[in-house]
Amino acid sequence: MNGAAGELTPGYAQLPQFQALDERLARMAQAVADRHTSQQMDAHVLEVEPAVNGWGMGLSDDVDDAERRLMAYPLAHLLLDTQRLQDRVRATVVVVQAAHAAQRAATPATPVQVDPASRTVSRLRRSSL
Repeated sequence: MNGAAGELTPGYAQLPQFQALDERLARMAQAVADRHTSQQMDAHVLEVEPAVNGWGMGLSDDVDDAERRLMAYPLAHLLLDTQRLQDRVRATVVVVQAAHAAQRAATPATPVQVDPASRTVSRLRRSSL
Protein backbone atom coordinates (compact mmCIF):
# COMPACT_ATOMS: atom_id res chain seq x y z
CA MET A 1 0.00 0.00 0.00
CA ASN A 2 2.72 2.44 0.96
CA GLY A 3 4.67 1.75 -2.22
CA ALA A 4 1.68 2.18 -4.51
CA ALA A 5 0.41 5.24 -2.68
CA GLY A 6 3.94 6.70 -2.69
CA GLU A 7 4.08 6.35 -6.46
CA LEU A 8 0.73 8.11 -6.68
CA THR A 9 1.83 11.20 -4.79
CA PRO A 10 4.77 12.04 -2.53
CA GLY A 11 2.36 13.37 0.12
CA TYR A 12 0.23 10.20 0.12
CA ALA A 13 0.23 10.07 3.92
CA GLN A 14 -1.95 13.20 3.87
CA LEU A 15 -4.64 11.61 1.69
CA PRO A 16 -7.84 11.18 3.75
CA GLN A 17 -8.34 7.69 2.31
CA PHE A 18 -4.84 6.67 3.34
CA GLN A 19 -5.24 8.17 6.82
CA ALA A 20 -8.53 6.34 7.40
CA LEU A 21 -7.04 3.04 6.29
CA ASP A 22 -3.79 3.56 8.16
CA GLU A 23 -5.67 4.35 11.38
CA ARG A 24 -7.69 1.15 11.17
CA LEU A 25 -4.66 -0.97 10.30
CA ALA A 26 -2.78 0.55 13.24
CA ARG A 27 -5.65 -0.34 15.61
CA MET A 28 -5.66 -3.87 14.26
CA ALA A 29 -1.90 -4.19 14.76
CA GLN A 30 -2.19 -2.75 18.28
CA ALA A 31 -4.92 -5.27 19.08
CA VAL A 32 -2.48 -8.06 18.24
CA ALA A 33 0.26 -6.48 20.35
CA ASP A 34 -2.14 -5.93 23.28
CA ARG A 35 -3.46 -9.50 23.01
CA HIS A 36 -7.09 -8.53 22.59
CA THR A 37 -9.78 -11.19 22.72
CA SER A 38 -10.87 -12.83 19.51
CA GLN A 39 -14.12 -10.85 19.52
CA GLN A 40 -12.19 -7.58 19.83
CA MET A 41 -9.78 -8.68 17.12
CA ASP A 42 -12.70 -9.58 14.85
CA ALA A 43 -14.12 -6.08 15.36
CA HIS A 44 -10.77 -4.46 14.47
CA VAL A 45 -10.41 -6.58 11.33
CA LEU A 46 -13.98 -5.74 10.36
CA GLU A 47 -13.18 -1.99 10.63
CA VAL A 48 -10.58 -2.26 7.85
CA GLU A 49 -13.06 -3.36 5.18
CA PRO A 50 -15.05 -0.10 4.94
CA ALA A 51 -11.85 1.94 4.66
CA VAL A 52 -10.56 -0.28 1.85
CA ASN A 53 -13.94 -0.28 0.08
CA GLY A 54 -14.30 3.47 0.52
CA TRP A 55 -11.00 4.13 -1.17
CA GLY A 56 -11.67 1.57 -3.89
CA MET A 57 -15.14 2.92 -4.64
CA GLY A 58 -13.64 6.39 -4.98
CA LEU A 59 -11.30 5.27 -7.76
CA SER A 60 -12.09 6.39 -11.27
CA ASP A 61 -13.82 3.99 -13.65
CA ASP A 62 -11.23 4.94 -16.25
CA VAL A 63 -8.72 2.09 -16.46
CA ASP A 64 -6.07 4.54 -17.66
CA ASP A 65 -6.40 6.69 -14.54
CA ALA A 66 -3.09 6.73 -12.63
CA GLU A 67 -4.70 6.32 -9.20
CA ARG A 68 -6.77 3.37 -10.40
CA ARG A 69 -3.75 1.72 -12.06
CA LEU A 70 -1.64 2.10 -8.93
CA MET A 71 -4.18 1.45 -6.19
CA ALA A 72 -6.81 -1.01 -7.47
CA TYR A 73 -4.72 -4.16 -7.05
CA PRO A 74 -3.19 -3.29 -3.65
CA LEU A 75 -6.63 -2.36 -2.30
CA ALA A 76 -8.19 -5.56 -3.64
CA HIS A 77 -5.33 -7.61 -2.21
CA LEU A 78 -5.67 -5.93 1.20
CA LEU A 79 -9.39 -6.58 1.17
CA LEU A 80 -8.78 -10.25 0.43
CA ASP A 81 -6.15 -10.46 3.18
CA THR A 82 -8.46 -8.91 5.77
CA GLN A 83 -11.31 -11.23 4.76
CA ARG A 84 -8.99 -14.22 5.17
CA LEU A 85 -7.84 -12.93 8.54
CA GLN A 86 -11.42 -12.45 9.63
CA ASP A 87 -12.24 -16.03 8.57
CA ARG A 88 -9.26 -17.29 10.60
CA VAL A 89 -10.25 -15.31 13.68
CA ARG A 90 -13.82 -16.55 13.49
CA ALA A 91 -12.66 -20.14 12.95
CA THR A 92 -10.43 -19.81 15.99
CA VAL A 93 -13.38 -18.59 18.05
CA VAL A 94 -15.41 -21.64 17.00
CA VAL A 95 -12.57 -24.05 17.83
CA VAL A 96 -11.91 -22.46 21.23
CA GLN A 97 -15.61 -22.46 22.11
CA ALA A 98 -15.85 -26.13 21.15
CA ALA A 99 -12.77 -26.95 23.24
CA HIS A 100 -14.23 -25.13 26.24
CA ALA A 101 -17.55 -26.94 25.83
CA ALA A 102 -15.76 -30.30 25.61
CA GLN A 103 -13.73 -29.48 28.70
CA ARG A 104 -16.86 -28.53 30.65
CA ALA A 105 -18.58 -31.73 29.54
CA ALA A 106 -15.57 -33.86 30.54
CA THR A 107 -15.20 -32.26 33.97
CA PRO A 108 -17.46 -34.02 36.50
CA ALA A 109 -19.58 -31.81 38.67
CA THR A 110 -18.14 -31.45 42.15
CA PRO A 111 -20.79 -32.08 44.82
CA VAL A 112 -21.12 -29.39 47.45
CA GLN A 113 -20.14 -30.66 50.86
CA VAL A 114 -21.73 -29.04 53.85
CA ASP A 115 -20.07 -29.32 57.21
CA PRO A 116 -22.84 -29.79 59.81
CA ALA A 117 -20.65 -28.14 62.47
CA SER A 118 -20.44 -24.91 60.50
CA ARG A 119 -24.23 -24.78 60.34
CA THR A 120 -24.41 -25.06 64.09
CA VAL A 121 -21.86 -22.29 64.55
CA SER A 122 -23.72 -20.09 62.08
CA ARG A 123 -27.00 -20.62 63.91
CA LEU A 124 -25.39 -19.85 67.26
CA ARG A 125 -23.90 -16.60 65.98
CA ARG A 126 -27.17 -15.44 64.51
CA SER A 127 -29.16 -16.24 67.64
CA SER A 128 -26.71 -14.46 69.94
CA LEU A 129 -27.13 -11.19 67.99
